[in-house]
Amino acid sequence: MTWQITPTEDNGHPAVSFQRPWENTPTTLRVLDLGRVRADLQALERIEQTNPGWYVGFLHRNVPVTHLDGLWAQHPGDVLVQADTADALVGLIAAAKREHGL
Repeated sequence: MTWQITPTEDNGHPAVSFQRPWENTPTTLRVLDLGRVRADLQALERIEQTNPGWYVGFLHRNVPVTHLDGLWAQHPGDVLVQADTADALVGLIAAAKREHGL
């Protein structure tokens, strides 16, 4: 299942649109660095795909973004981890899995 990540425009401004498999409508983010934001979304998609049972997301901003921050991952009912980068998030998920026996 894919997040359907695509470049787009929002009122004439560069943007990226994504729709996760369980969502009914896409989310559109205005961006200043399309390549970086798209790569960040793809990294979150990979994290979610390689960590069954975990849900991932990020802090939504209403202004054009250069990158995604406020990344988080949650294993429902067990643990929530937060990081500034996708690589750091992967490390925190691994640590949480060991600590909580997930």
